[in-house]
Amino acid sequence: MPTMSLSSAILNWETIGSAILDILWMVVKGLIVLGIGVLIIKWLMRLSTACLKRSRLSVTLHAFILSSVKVISYVFLIIIVLSVLGIPTTSLITAIGTAGVAIGLALKDSLSNFASGVLILANAPFKVGDFVDLNGQSGTVLEIGLMETKLRTVDNRHIVIPNNTVTNGIVVNFSSETNRRLDLDFTIAYEDDAELAISLIRGIIAEKGDRILREPAEPFVMVTGYLDSAVKITMRVWCPASDLWNLNFEFLKEVKAAFDQHNIHIPYNQMDVHIVKD
Repeated sequence: MPTMSLSSAILNWETIGSAILDILWMVVKGLIVLGIGVLIIKWLMRLSTACLKRSRLSVTLHAFILSSVKVISYVFLIIIVLSVLGIPTTSLITAIGTAGVAIGLALKDSLSNFASGVLILANAPFKVGDFVDLNGQSGTVLEIGLMETKLRTVDNRHIVIPNNTVTNGIVVNFSSETNRRLDLDFTIAYEDDAELAISLIRGIIAEKGDRILREPAEPFVMVTGYLDSAVKITMRVWCPASDLWNLNFEFLKEVKAAFDQHNIHIPYNQMDVHIVKD
């Protein structure tokens, strides 16, 4: 009996020792995987940073992408290390997925704005400093955030627009092109000389010099319609985008003055009434 008890004790110690060695080996493997994983993540972060610097993506988006890559990489690394240690990860993955769905439903609108912000920064339909019209709101872009876009209007009001509204609406960027076309319509009376009016407008165009461009098209001044009370003359000229509004106001003023000087009338709506007596 004492001999058998001694043998049992030796076997128990061997079993315990073997189990401890197995645990230590798993821990060593987990530490090795963790160390290699950390090195890979650091290399991946350096590679991502270098790629982002060469890309045309907004700097605001760089920090978000790098943070996302880092968080996702470490989550995968933790799951792999837990698997190496023999810890079941199925329940952990399920819990993370369930929590993600719950958070997504609770923050549906915020996540929509966030996703829209990422799209705006990635596609870059406009940049800070551009003059834009975003779904009916016009102004200079002050800031493009992940949740909202800020504008300053011409009368110095600040407007904050949710990014979801921006991506779902019409975006007009007035600053994306260096040249713009100025279109103006003038009206004269039927009794006036249309050729003289066209000549006066062309003379004003010639006085603007280099502010009027000859490319992509020469200035256009022609009769383009006959209205109820007037003849319509259309002027189309190309100019630098920075001169568009100044030229617009100058033409309105100078054409009116030239018409007045040469007795060309700008008619108002009128109606001829004929009375027939029996």
